Amino acid sequence: MQRIASILLIAICLLGCGKCTSDYELGSANFGADTLLMVEKDMGIKLPAGAKGINFYYKGPMDPAFIAKIEIPSAAKDGIEKQILAIPNKPMNRTGGLPDRIPWWTPTDGHIIQDHIFFDDSNGHTRRAILTEKDGRWFLYLDWST
Repeated sequence: MQRIASILLIAICLLGCGKCTSDYELGSANFGADTLLMVEKDMGIKLPAGAKGINFYYKGPMDPAFIAKIEIPSAAKDGIEKQILAIPNKPMNRTGGLPDRIPWWTPTDGHIIQDHIFFDDSNGHTRRAILTEKDGRWFLYLDWST
């Protein structure tokens, strides 16, 4: 009886976790306000009104990480640039992460305006923000990992 109860408990836990139990990807059609809020919270960056989610990839549940590509209204680029400059820049050589594996992660396709990376010793999280311009459009590439 105890074995059956244990199996049921494990099954309920696995089914109850939803999409956080596996990797998932969002395109512009389903990259909504809830995901933009999560990105803001985890990155510590306030996205401007009119920011539009283009692509998002989440890797989980062990050592969760995400990357995002967000289009920024041109009128808001200076504010975003100031926020990126406020992130302490600690250059580090990172390879093998999500940006190396996901085809739409292409900040070098445009002109890179700012690129800051920060490792937070207090919680072990790494944040990277890259602001780019391509053909008069502004994009924010964000990379967050534990």
